[in-house]
Amino acid sequence: MSGLSINDLKVHFGGIRALDGVDLTFGSSGIHALIGPNGAGKTTLVNAVTGVYAPTAGRVLFDGHDITGLPAHKLATLGVTRTFQNLQIFWTMSVLENVLAGFHLDSSAGFLRGLLRGPALVRRERELTTAALGLLRLVNLEAKANNPADALAYGELKRLEIARALAGRPKLLFLDEPVAGCTQSEKCDLAEVIRNAARESAVSVVLIEHDMRLVMAVSDRVTVLAQGRILSTGTPSEVRADPKVITAYLGTTQSHLAEQVHAVAG
Repeated sequence: MSGLSINDLKVHFGGIRALDGVDLTFGSSGIHALIGPNGAGKTTLVNAVTGVYAPTAGRVLFDGHDITGLPAHKLATLGVTRTFQNLQIFWTMSVLENVLAGFHLDSSAGFLRGLLRGPALVRRERELTTAALGLLRLVNLEAKANNPADALAYGELKRLEIARALAGRPKLLFLDEPVAGCTQSEKCDLAEVIRNAARESAVSVVLIEHDMRLVMAVSDRVTVLAQGRILSTGTPSEVRADPKVITAYLGTTQSHLAEQVHAVAG
């Protein structure tokens, strides 16, 4: 079976059931969003899948292989990677160098570089640079390839992080709140980048996000978590029509999110 399969996944912190028996699948293509109120278990789910947390119980399968509890570096070699809510940028390096650093996650690239010498190594480095520039073009940063990373605007840094994640040639990419803290213009730019990444890089994207308009605009499927369990899953139109989803948000203090759900549902 291709894609990611999560079976009865549980993560407990003492008496707190952060995840309480989650069953979920992510296909081998498209954009699948995870939404829910704060504390619903979204980031915990991603952390449990990507090796940050050890699951209390359950199994995670990727392309038919059991990856439960594997550390991040081993997951990366299998094609599973992620971005984090907090920027993970090499500030003293150029924009291009940041993307080139991402290629070390591709085991074949690292192995070949270890074997090559002289002209062959130069040729391989040129190929990687060309590939890195292609990724910068994908995220609309090619013109700033030689700029220092710390000179980029916040939204541009978010795009750079996506480009570097794609350099590892993932099959499955988790994006943890990619538009948090961005202006509306930056959100529009990132929405385009996420769509292009899923389409042109042939990667399955799992999007963890609070911005409902973005989620409904870019996602092929949406899953709603509440109190560590799946509340609803389906297409954006199916989920926004589900009264349980509205209730989940209205039952919290996150009135701004409830208003967004109402607005999108309307």
